Amino acid sequence: ATVFTAVSKEPQDAPGSVRERAVRQFLAAAAGLRSHPLLAKIIEVDPELLQPYIFDRLGTSQRMALGFIAERIRAGQRDGSVRAGDETAMAATVLLSVQTLVLSAHTTDGLLSTGQRDAEATVLLDRYLRPGQTA
Repeated sequence: ATVFTAVSKEPQDAPGSVRERAVRQFLAAAAGLRSHPLLAKIIEVDPELLQPYIFDRLGTSQRMALGFIAERIRAGQRDGSVRAGDETAMAATVLLSVQTLVLSAHTTDGLLSTGQRDAEATVLLDRYLRPGQTA
């Protein structure tokens, strides 16, 4: 959640729509989490510790992230840059996508560069949130 709080400080006058800024924030959070020493150590030494938060329930940090994502979706819906829809369902889908980018990114290390992975993730998230798209 601290990572999401840090990336939420992007200036209001940053270029792009709320959706475009939110996608950048989501990917910055994923990058921050992927490089976080504690999370990296847990994934390396004791990945089973994360299993309940992947398969069974949302943890406190995930709930905080979900709130951050939902707020960005609501803001994008207000300015017209994010499609209409239930912000909770949309935020949960974004959370699951970002979580995968964090926890499973290493599985494609030999296949994709970080830049390629981030470029594709940008397309994934942007098109999912863009108005006129069906979900």
